[in-house]
Amino acid sequence: MKNKSWLYILLFVLIGVIVVGVLIYKNFHYDEKKLTVEKIDNYLNENNYDQKILKKEIEFDSKTGEYFARVVFKDEPNNFYEIISESDSNKVKVYGYHDGVEIVDKNKGKYITEYSYKISK
Repeated sequence: MKNKSWLYILLFVLIGVIVVGVLIYKNFHYDEKKLTVEKIDNYLNENNYDQKILKKEIEFDSKTGEYFARVVFKDEPNNFYEIISESDSNKVKVYGYHDGVEIVDKNKGKYITEYSYKISK
């Protein structure tokens, strides 16, 4: 009888750990990714860039712990842009790259910018 009670306790603890793990993942990664994607999509939509996108991927930077979008625009297929929206900020920063080197000249990368958006409640 004691063996069965230990088995039930172990099973209960295991299920509790799994549930807590899923909730932690949802709160720290899934919701953060969803919020970041919404901010980036709003930025692209407000600036009428959404129709100019050739390719867009959402990636996670393990060093900073932030999600960002890697975007290639139709009119600049040789450049790619990283659109970063930090979770605690109301700014979107766009960095441009060509052959792995950061573009600092807006004549070579016209989408490079820092954009502040209004927070809607």
